[in-house]
Amino acid sequence: GTNPIAFQPSALLRIYRQGKQQWSDPEQWGHEGEIVWQIGRAKGKYWASSYSGTHYSVEKASVNVFFNVSEDGVNWQPASPDHAVVYNGGVSEVGWSFDSQGNLWAALRNEDGDSSGFGTRVIKAKNGTEGIWTVGPDPAHSLEFITESPRAFRHGDDIYLIARRELNHTYDWGGKWDKLPFEVRRGLFMGSYSLRAHTTALYKFNKETMELEYIFDLPGDGDTAFPSILRI
Repeated sequence: GTNPIAFQPSALLRIYRQGKQQWSDPEQWGHEGEIVWQIGRAKGKYWASSYSGTHYSVEKASVNVFFNVSEDGVNWQPASPDHAVVYNGGVSEVGWSFDSQGNLWAALRNEDGDSSGFGTRVIKAKNGTEGIWTVGPDPAHSLEFITESPRAFRHGDDIYLIARRELNHTYDWGGKWDKLPFEVRRGLFMGSYSLRAHTTALYKFNKETMELEYIFDLPGDGDTAFPSILRI
């Protein structure tokens, strides 16, 4: 980008290992301004959630979320060809995982806000139609708390999420605050959130209600919340 205080991603770059201490020149892939959040391998393929759009803009957010699939990790296409954009609104980062039946579960960081409010969205997609998302538990409203830098994983047939958690407060204040203009609420929620305490927490997806159930906070003194997960 050109503005030091603006969010202006330009493009994705990748390099290939050609041999010992030998790497290719960087090459561009994806589309302009795209950011890949989570890549993983499941069901014999590679999967990736990504987003692009007016994230952190003074304008009303219009962020496109993508969920793509690849046989080789190099050539990508939409998980469902007729649904290249799986969500449009205020969502950016998506932490996802598949259950033992191959169904997709994900938590969506709705920081920029949209018609559903601000906070967290939970989705499910059936095996075979991974790009057709069902939003819950209430399609019209985001969960009022936000899960930032989300990363999901499966243990047995349960799906868990690690994400940044705000202590003793909700992200979307609701109630009388809903009467304020959208842009005012977004600035107020973002600004006040940055001044409050956070930690990193473990959640569990409730498959019956499509809620996120808080389990506990991970040990630590900060809110870095950029987890890596290794199956052993």
